[in-house]
Amino acid sequence: MTARNPRSAKSGSDFDVSDMDAYNITFKAQNFVDFFGMQPPALQPIQILQYETAQVQMDQSAFQVLHALDLATQGDPPQESRVDTFTSKLLLELGYASNDSNRDILVREDLSLVICGETRKAKTDVCIRKTDGEEVYLLVQENKRYQEQKDARPQLVAEAIAAFQENNSARAHRGIPALKEELIPCIIMVGTSLTFYKVKVTEKLSTAVKEGQFPKEQTIVYEHLPAIPRPLHRLSEGMKEMDNRRAIVTCFEAFKTFLPVSTSLCYSFD
Repeated sequence: MTARNPRSAKSGSDFDVSDMDAYNITFKAQNFVDFFGMQPPALQPIQILQYETAQVQMDQSAFQVLHALDLATQGDPPQESRVDTFTSKLLLELGYASNDSNRDILVREDLSLVICGETRKAKTDVCIRKTDGEEVYLLVQENKRYQEQKDARPQLVAEAIAAFQENNSARAHRGIPALKEELIPCIIMVGTSLTFYKVKVTEKLSTAVKEGQFPKEQTIVYEHLPAIPRPLHRLSEGMKEMDNRRAIVTCFEAFKTFLPVSTSLCYSFD
């Protein structure tokens, strides 16, 4: 069995749908229970779920999240820097990183992607890694191409493969056996609307990319689009309405289960 599309050394930002065919990668949508493996969890009474907009009586962190949300919903498409700011503040507010979590938030972090015998880059805009600078565990990418009807998922998959390769390199430096496979949780955002992904990168897929070969085993990337109760006027307004915000935060809470203890989070904006 051979792929119809040629494989060539390229950076993560240059991946497109033809590369998904070339590396035998496909996508499959799942409902909440199938994707997260649980029923929707109960939510804590946090302030960003109690106030529609930023209020002076709020905690400073919650105020900053809601103010950043307001900025991130302006414009179509919204400004990348505003989505960047909102995402980082939201993830901090939801406990994805904290002072005692051994995680750092980094900006414009480059991941090394070995492809077709060459080393290229898969660039992130914002990245949370372990404080020691090793092992990336979650990627979030802003999709600025949706108005052009371009698929943002191939770039996200390329970054997940790069993360797997870097994670195994870090393990090798510590004398730890390489992983045969790793689930890389991922998110694609359009403003404050988002879709969750589970990218299971295997050693066979990574090797195929390194060597520019077509892998016999198909990789299925699972995706979940949150079911929001209120229709959107614009995609950038995904979390503006409280009902929609609650549904999306519920997904974020369930998504934490895919992060190992004392791991790191990486999110990128194309």
